[in-house]
Amino acid sequence: MKENHFKYIGRRVPRMDAPEKVTGTLKYMTDYHFEQMVWGKVLRSKYPYARIESIDTSKAESLPGVVCVLTHKDIPGFNGFGIVVPDQPVLARDVVRCTGDAVALVAAETKEIAEHALSLIEVKYERLNPVTDAEFAMSSEAPSLHENGNIHSHVIIKNGNTDAAFKEADVILENTFYSPRQMHAFIETEGGWGVVEPDGMLTIRCPGQYAYRDRLQIARALAMNPARIRVISHPIGGAFGGKDEITVQIYLALLALHTGGRPVKIHLSREESVIAGIKRHPFKVQMKTAAKKDGTLLANQVRAVADTGAYASLGGAVIALAIEHCCGPYKIPNVDLEGFCVYTNNGISGAFRGFGVNQVCAAIETHMDMIAEKLGMDPIELRKKNAYEKGDRSSIGHELKTSVGTLKTLETAENCELWKYRETHKKKQQRTVEKTGNRSSHLFSCGRHGNRSARLWGSHH
Repeated sequence: MKENHFKYIGRRVPRMDAPEKVTGTLKYMTDYHFEQMVWGKVLRSKYPYARIESIDTSKAESLPGVVCVLTHKDIPGFNGFGIVVPDQPVLARDVVRCTGDAVALVAAETKEIAEHALSLIEVKYERLNPVTDAEFAMSSEAPSLHENGNIHSHVIIKNGNTDAAFKEADVILENTFYSPRQMHAFIETEGGWGVVEPDGMLTIRCPGQYAYRDRLQIARALAMNPARIRVISHPIGGAFGGKDEITVQIYLALLALHTGGRPVKIHLSREESVIAGIKRHPFKVQMKTAAKKDGTLLANQVRAVADTGAYASLGGAVIALAIEHCCGPYKIPNVDLEGFCVYTNNGISGAFRGFGVNQVCAAIETHMDMIAEKLGMDPIELRKKNAYEKGDRSSIGHELKTSVGTLKTLETAENCELWKYRETHKKKQQRTVEKTGNRSSHLFSCGRHGNRSARLWGSHH
């Protein structure tokens, strides 16, 4: 064999960032401090839904140590951002739709002065009744939170004849599943740096997931040539979808333009991150599933409602993927699937690992367990009987041309020690519960699997 003369091909290439990560010396972006830096802070809405009557920043501006105070009037370009629909204001002008809405920005010599300055900004609001329930938001009684109403996205998929399938079925299960809002809880909360370089280049150092897309949105808000903006992300700190959307990048850019070339830092507290950061969509999933007595799945009817909060972010993609996956990896010839992504005055929901798939898969998998229990079938056998294979056509009409690993996964699970000896493990756990009196552990160990899943997910028969 000829000697490999390539520099990289066929050779082990060490990762450039590996030593720092492994040794723990790599810093978070927000751990850095620069000379002559100033601190940035964000004033957020006092109410979840209100009209802004006036904003008075004079007291904050006169506070010693304050470098600048900015409102919507100081945005030179487009006052909006959003990955798909730019419906979230950079700084609210006439209305606030959630308590995460930014109303004003402050830059000051110290963090304490910046926080004090926020308290001196006087905002007069006309409070409005907030819409906090997604089902109510879709009704005619609810106020329109956006110009085109409260339904951001509506998805419908139908195949076969579900009415006939339900009449033919031997087993029908119908439940409603609720899954809550969930926080990414990455170790490094949203934050970063902004500075105008001596050559006029605007540099934003901010942990994010798409530096070029962030640059586009910054440029749009600043009415600035993107070529004059440099966005630097970082290989540490966590995101999981929560930094997919703009977090503080535009705030940093705006403040940097008003600090006379001094770097400005924003770092959200955990409380601020909870209030203003992106979350997983809360879902309500109504599901009705039919099967024959031999375990063959016949039909699935689903109505899923996702609460995207005050702004769209990636809510449309989330509900679309949820409806695409709500039948699981199973052959179900008759489906009637409908999804709604709905605006409310709750916190903003968007990208989160799974994009709506987790919420609906919990429902279909619970139904699979319950169907197996009713039919006296092994839950894995039921799944194997209905699992997709290469060449099958999915419930929504896709031909599965590439590899499909469902059967292999099920077979691996079936031969797993934990599954093969599950009854023994359950008895051991039961004895532990009886000795310790741990009722929390008892909830997970008692009863049969299907009913347990239903209880944990709060389903209603």
